[in-house]
Amino acid sequence: MKKIFKIAILLLFSLNAFSQTPSYPYKFNVAIGGSVLGMVTNYVDYYEDLTEYVEGAKTIPVLNAGYNYKINKISTIGVALSHQNYIFNLVFPEDSISGKLGLYRTNIGFRYLANYVDNRVINIYSGLRLGLSYWKIKAESKLIFSFLDKLQFNIPINPEYSTSTTVFSFQIVFFGMEVYLTQNIAIGGELALGSPYFATLGASYRFHKFKK
Repeated sequence: MKKIFKIAILLLFSLNAFSQTPSYPYKFNVAIGGSVLGMVTNYVDYYEDLTEYVEGAKTIPVLNAGYNYKINKISTIGVALSHQNYIFNLVFPEDSISGKLGLYRTNIGFRYLANYVDNRVINIYSGLRLGLSYWKIKAESKLIFSFLDKLQFNIPINPEYSTSTTVFSFQIVFFGMEVYLTQNIAIGGELALGSPYFATLGASYRFHKFKK
């Protein structure tokens, strides 16, 4: 019985030592992700009302970069930058117009993350992201006028066939996880609801402090 008790105590101390996280308050991360609009763009044939005008479309994954600072074992704050392009090949036979229409979204946001598990090999968290999305629409010609008119959009357009707007963005990160391959480098991903993505895969690098 004494031997079993001693073994249990040793296991508890071992697990506690393993779960302790080294002091790595700073972290950089990069990732690629997917968005709802990106999925719609890749499956543009599902546009019921616009199929006759859209000949094709393409997009790039959401490109993400961020910097985090861990306040304590539970709370992390940070800033993140995301960007994605959407390109549509449009044709309006009745107007003898064809060309490309581009949508460009850049989002910057502030994040708060709550760490559920944070040790030497794994980090599991969830959180919130509040920010702004800058949207720009640009066309090769007066195509944009016809396109927006058919969509019944009332957007002011400048003589260069482009327009832009900035909107508030909100995101809930339901689940995020990082697995550390080395003491500093990890791979991981997130599942989220809101802008600018619903899922990401990427890598991160944590470190003690900035060099003077």
